[in-house]
Amino acid sequence: MLLAALFLAPLASLWAVHPAVRETTLPNGLKVITKEIHATPVISVWTYYRVGSRNERPGITGISHLIEHMMFKGTATLKRGDIDRLTALAGGKNNAFTDTDYTAYYFALPSDAAAPEGKSGLDTVLRVEADRMRNCAMDPQELAHEKQVVLSELDGNANNPLNRLDEAARAAAYVVHPYHWPVIGWKCDVQAITRSDVLGYYRTYYQPNNAILILTGDFDTAKVLDRVREHFGPIPRGPEPPKITGVEPEQEGERRVAVKGEGRAVYFEGMYHIPGTSHPDMFALGVLDSLLTVGKSSRLYRALVDTGLATDVSSLFSQQRDPGWETIFATCSDTADHRKFERALDAAIADVQEKLVSPAELEKAKRQTITQTVFAMDGISNQGALLGAYEIVNHWNYLLTLNQRTERVTAEDVRAVARKYLTAANRTIAWFVPTKISKELPAPPRPKPGPIQRRIGGGVMECWSDGVLGKRLLSRQRVNASLPLPLAALAPRATRTVLPNGMVLLLQENHANPTAAIAVNVDAGAAFDPVKRPGLAVLTAAMLNRGTATRSAAKFHEELDTLGAELTFNATMDCASINGHSLSQDLPKLLALVHDALRRPAFSTAELSRLRAEQMTALKEDADSPYILSLQELREALYPQNHPEWHYLRGGEADIKAATRSDLLAFYRQHYRPDTTVLAVVGDFDAGQVAAQVQSLFGSWQANGPRPTLQLPLIPSLRREVTEKPARLPISDKAEAIVLMGARGVDVHAPDYFAAITANHIFGGGELLNSRLLASLREKQGLTYSVSSEFRGSRGERPWTLAMQNDPKDVNTAIRGVRAELERMRTAPPSDDELDQARATLVG
Repeated sequence: MLLAALFLAPLASLWAVHPAVRETTLPNGLKVITKEIHATPVISVWTYYRVGSRNERPGITGISHLIEHMMFKGTATLKRGDIDRLTALAGGKNNAFTDTDYTAYYFALPSDAAAPEGKSGLDTVLRVEADRMRNCAMDPQELAHEKQVVLSELDGNANNPLNRLDEAARAAAYVVHPYHWPVIGWKCDVQAITRSDVLGYYRTYYQPNNAILILTGDFDTAKVLDRVREHFGPIPRGPEPPKITGVEPEQEGERRVAVKGEGRAVYFEGMYHIPGTSHPDMFALGVLDSLLTVGKSSRLYRALVDTGLATDVSSLFSQQRDPGWETIFATCSDTADHRKFERALDAAIADVQEKLVSPAELEKAKRQTITQTVFAMDGISNQGALLGAYEIVNHWNYLLTLNQRTERVTAEDVRAVARKYLTAANRTIAWFVPTKISKELPAPPRPKPGPIQRRIGGGVMECWSDGVLGKRLLSRQRVNASLPLPLAALAPRATRTVLPNGMVLLLQENHANPTAAIAVNVDAGAAFDPVKRPGLAVLTAAMLNRGTATRSAAKFHEELDTLGAELTFNATMDCASINGHSLSQDLPKLLALVHDALRRPAFSTAELSRLRAEQMTALKEDADSPYILSLQELREALYPQNHPEWHYLRGGEADIKAATRSDLLAFYRQHYRPDTTVLAVVGDFDAGQVAAQVQSLFGSWQANGPRPTLQLPLIPSLRREVTEKPARLPISDKAEAIVLMGARGVDVHAPDYFAAITANHIFGGGELLNSRLLASLREKQGLTYSVSSEFRGSRGERPWTLAMQNDPKDVNTAIRGVRAELERMRTAPPSDDELDQARATLVG
């Protein structure tokens, strides 16, 4: 009973800290859900519509997603681009995504506490959402352009073998229900959709009585509801949308799909039918999902990855309105024995079906399931997203009982759902089989579930560009009193402490959620790789959690997984990093594990051998990605061979094979030191207690000798043939062309660094659709779904890159368009309005 109380504490404390969630329904049927969170001066506004791909029919598949795009194209009172312009001036961001069961639109912006007097960004957002609920223009020319953008997106998805595999598996698993087709739709249907189709669908589903408005953050509920009524109250109630009648019949036998294409890695997908979210079996199924695939001590990781049959294994536990799916994913080498893999998978599942899991393993799986829910609530926007998504698939108050119901799951419940759902007759098996070996170079990354997707399905997420965050700007400084205050001036302050050994500690308390996040950065990135030994930084970082002087790899991950916590180890060009997440009550134990990994790595030869195999398969995955292939070609054109940027971050196959334990140990001893390490902790904790623990753990760590310095070679001017003649890399089975352009960037210490990041934001680096590149190539010409420029400051001249995807027939036109915008950027200074938008977004 003590352990059960421990599990229930996080959720109880979460809902006790804040005012209760409040539900209000306007006379026109609009449901409004509000939750005050005053930890930071931010408001998140989500508008969910009960319409997604499940509401479509053959002939108009993809129309929900197409309308999502059109919702940014203007109304009778808002021109194209106004929504993004108003969002940027408010210091906010917006986006949208379409899923099987819903379409969602969101804004995140400074609260009134950070807004200039009399200029509320929230009022602007409410006005925009109320206006486009019923008044979208659906201009014929804009629709024609946007269809081309969606077709570019669709073809870009087809470049990824994982997307093709998942599409084929879903189409085989569902033969009657609308989950049969992809959210983005079939290409032939998207091409055939008319304006009449769009208007009819929009008028049917975009009604206040088919929508949920969710507001979370720093506001007064009573005052906010008055503003909601002002904007949305006058909209009349619409007819009730038609009901979905398609019901998927019970599957009566295993189905198999093989997808073939150019590549070097093999991918597996096993999809099992499970019930909808409202079914009581879903709590036990969530625990079963954790038992099988969450963490490196999970059943399937031990059965498939530890044995060398796969290099990774994961799952998607989908919570849908209608009966959904549990999908198991794996990546294998191109020499993998499919039958042996499936036998091991079946044996691991059979073991759960035949034997009751031990009390310890059951409690670990339940804790992992519960912590995943609590982690998903980190951030004001994520809480709004969860409330809206659960309201669609069940009811928002499902969150109030989810963890308690999970805690009541028994070992018999887990065995029962394994027997009922994880059967051969109830599954679809899909394999991606490479038919042609790609060029040997250093797959596209597997699409990872977003903040809500592990628990609530997947969809088509609009992700434009990463943007540049948190910097002040330009030498041409013009103060504008109408811009929002920098949130940094209002947010809780971080403390910075330098320990006697030189280690830097950054702490920031945030009590909005009972969790804590850890980030460790060590100045041990790939820039320090010896010229003829690329890949050492990546291998060294990856070995840190594979056993220590006090814990074997298995024991390390068993302890981590028992906490329900997360730790990832990585290396980039700039640094090695450790990132972690735990419940706040488990932060001391997580810090102890971080200390053990950072201070006492064992560098076991057996673990290194396993890591080499995984990295070799990762190289083969990378060889499936046109983007990665093009980026490597670009780097080789920009930098000399003795520069770190010339080399592939992982190294090549020969480099990975040649790396020895001695090599990694030498790299570790040289670069992992207290005076090269920064440890940051943010979350629900007492800063004084954490500072004392860090001092106790790391205070005795001492550096030996002088700190290594980075010496970068001189970079010669680009050859004329490189700048004038594009390099072309033909890949036979990719529907969409990937175009990369680039130049050397600006050192972070350069006097014009802030001008550079602002110029990049205006040109193509912002998160909204108002950058010059997106406005020209996507919004006006419909030449691409995605075009963005990226500039990240660093020591030395990291590459400035521009990436876009195009129909092959449009590549030359798109390149000319980019060059025209580059010339305009050089010759025409940004307007005051562009600078205002950039300032507000970068500062806010």
